[in-house]
Amino acid sequence: MDSRKNVKSLFELCLITILMFTTSCSRLPDTQQRDIYFVSRGYRVPGSAKIYPTCIYRFNRDSLSLEETWCATPNSIGNGTIHLQTDSILLISLGENAIRSVQLFDPSNPEKNISIDLSSYGYISRCSWLSRGPLKGDLMFEQLVINDPKKFRDTLVFECNFRTGSLRKVNRAPTGTHHITGSWNDIFGDVVRMTILPNGKWFVYPGSNSVELPTLPDSLARKWSGADWFLVTHSPEFDALVSVKIAKPNETDRTLMIFKNNTNSWHQMKVDRGALKFSTINRWLVGTVEKDPPKDKPHSPKIQTERCIFVDPMNQAQFEVSLGKLHKVLWISNDSMVYYRNLDTLFIAEITQSGLSNREMLLKEPKVHVLDRGYEVVRDSEN
Repeated sequence: MDSRKNVKSLFELCLITILMFTTSCSRLPDTQQRDIYFVSRGYRVPGSAKIYPTCIYRFNRDSLSLEETWCATPNSIGNGTIHLQTDSILLISLGENAIRSVQLFDPSNPEKNISIDLSSYGYISRCSWLSRGPLKGDLMFEQLVINDPKKFRDTLVFECNFRTGSLRKVNRAPTGTHHITGSWNDIFGDVVRMTILPNGKWFVYPGSNSVELPTLPDSLARKWSGADWFLVTHSPEFDALVSVKIAKPNETDRTLMIFKNNTNSWHQMKVDRGALKFSTINRWLVGTVEKDPPKDKPHSPKIQTERCIFVDPMNQAQFEVSLGKLHKVLWISNDSMVYYRNLDTLFIAEITQSGLSNREMLLKEPKVHVLDRGYEVVRDSEN
């Protein structure tokens, strides 16, 4: 009987110790602060004078609200946003029918930014930031012929000093390590279209950015020779391309070609044939699944479905979820939390082995509808 009492007492003592340790650990100060920012795409309400200008918002976790940290003038429309690595530059291009100016931001401090006027360079449709390290890089934009917006007049490349906003034109093609992150038709702002040559090398179509990719092995070169691809990502961790055409009309899959730098090897992954538009979000590839328009409207754009594909290229894993008809994934944080919107509602969910779990609504307001991209800044909480 005494031995049972002793065992019970020992158990209670251990339980109290564990509870005390857990409580003390939960009260330890968090040495890091994670700030989530969202960038909105400028938008003019059809048939109305109402304009949502391009803005940067910090998400307040306590009040579950969006705090404006920067906003373009009300008559400015964001023609597109480019978010590269958080140790680089956040670029926002402004102009309703053509790019008239760009704003460059230090992502860790959105209040620190510079404006560069490009109005003297004519009609500009594409603008890119090619990273060369923290706050360094080349600003590249393409001028179009005014009376034929499909023809390029010139591609201009400038070395940019972020601290002063000064530009120095360089008469050369960009070289060095360029971190191109984002989808071919959305975040990066221009098409990088390539085809595979019989020798396994990649040919870049004229009008696209010059990007060098590793040569394919003979087996893949023979299989895919002559095939066209869109470059999704060219980053220090991996390269990713998505096949442009489906080999057979009844084929249900599309191919992702991924090169992993840590293993120096190419890999293939099959994804739904409707997934052509991929974005790179913090080392994840996120693709929206689209379906063809009605047969009586063959030239209409494809229709976005509720389905969304998440691809982990480094582990060659993927899963598919339904996020609503007008969804957009904004950010995937370093702790695997997914922020996405559907219409005017912002949601958060957690990536688990089974897909997305613990979905929760964060806030609902009109400006959520125009949020276009998110990013994360991790800093010491003492600063």
